[in-house]
Amino acid sequence: MLQSRHLLYNSGKESKQNGVGFLINRNLQSNIERFTATADSVASVTLRISTRYRLTIMQVYAPTSVSSQKELDNFYDDLYTTLNNNKAHYNIIIGDFNAKIGQGNEDCIGKFGYGERNERGDNLINFAVAHDFKIMNTFFQKSENKRWTWRSPDHETQNEIDYILVDRHNIVENVDVLNQVNVGSDHRMVRCKIQINTKQERQKLFFSRPEHIKIPEALKSTFHIELKNRYEILENLEDQNSNENDLESLNNNIIIPLKEVAKKFQDRKPS
Repeated sequence: MLQSRHLLYNSGKESKQNGVGFLINRNLQSNIERFTATADSVASVTLRISTRYRLTIMQVYAPTSVSSQKELDNFYDDLYTTLNNNKAHYNIIIGDFNAKIGQGNEDCIGKFGYGERNERGDNLINFAVAHDFKIMNTFFQKSENKRWTWRSPDHETQNEIDYILVDRHNIVENVDVLNQVNVGSDHRMVRCKIQINTKQERQKLFFSRPEHIKIPEALKSTFHIELKNRYEILENLEDQNSNENDLESLNNNIIIPLKEVAKKFQDRKPS
C-alpha cells in the first residue's frame, strides 16, 4: 500500500527491466480477491464486481523483437497458464505485446487496424483466435495520431504494439491513446472504458434462446451430401496430421463444418 493508500501490485526484479503491475484505487480494496504473478512479464488481478461475477485483468510485457522464438513461446505459455488458472466471467488482457497486427479479416480484429502486420502480430492473432478474445484497439475509429502507442528514440517510427484484449467485447465502450500523460517512456498510455451490466448478464442466463437453423425439406438431401464431403476432407487431414487430435480440435472439426454448411442452406436467418 502506498502513502496515498492506493494499492500497488507488481512482479519483476529490481533492475527496472521487465516486470508488470497494477495501480488500484483504494476504494476498490475490498473488491480485490487475488493477485497472481506467473512470471516477470505476466500477472493478473481478480476483482469481485458482484456476488456472482468476477473480473480478471491480466497485465503482460512480451519479449522484444530481438528475443528468440523460444522466449516468445514461453511468454505465451505463461499467459495461457495465467488465463487458465484465473479465468473469470469477464477477462481482459492488457499490455505491451511488441507486435504489429495491422489489418485483417480475422474475427478478433475490427475494421481499424493500424500499420502492417509482422510475425509477432501473427502470434498475437493466433492466441486471440484460439481463446476467443477480441483486440479492442481495432474496433474504434481514431485519427492516425491517436493510434500509435510506441515511438522510436529518433521519433521517426511509430507503431501500435500495446493492446487491450477482451473476451466479452460488449462491455467495452471505448479504447483510446492519451497524448497528454507523460509516463517517462517511449510508450503512450492506452485507456479502455468498460461498462458492465450484471443484471443484463443474469437475464441472459434465464431468457437466452438457442440458435435454431431451419433447413428446407427440398435441400436436406443436398445438405447431407455436402456435410458428408466436408467431414471426409477433415478425416483425411487428421490422418495426415495426427498430432492435432486433441479434444478441442476434434470438437471444432465436428461443430464448425456443421454450422457453416447449415447456415449455407438455412431457410432464413435466426432472429
